[in-house]
Amino acid sequence: MRPHYWRKPIGEILIEKGLATRLQLEQGLALQQHKPGQKIGAILVGLGYVTTKDLLRAYADQLGTAYAKAWVGWRES
Repeated sequence: MRPHYWRKPIGEILIEKGLATRLQLEQGLALQQHKPGQKIGAILVGLGYVTTKDLLRAYADQLGTAYAKAWVGWRES
């Protein structure tokens, strides 16, 4: 049994959902070695391998919550 604080890595979730390939993840992880502190999700988005929307959906899965698309607009009268 895994501890309650264990979460599946975001890269693995992206692969399972078919949003990224293993090769793309490996390339992103290799790049991450040269960019300490940068999150793998941001790297994959920056490389164009996944979209921000894909990443947010994967984070929702990782956290066990529903993904909700919200639109907040500002309209001046």
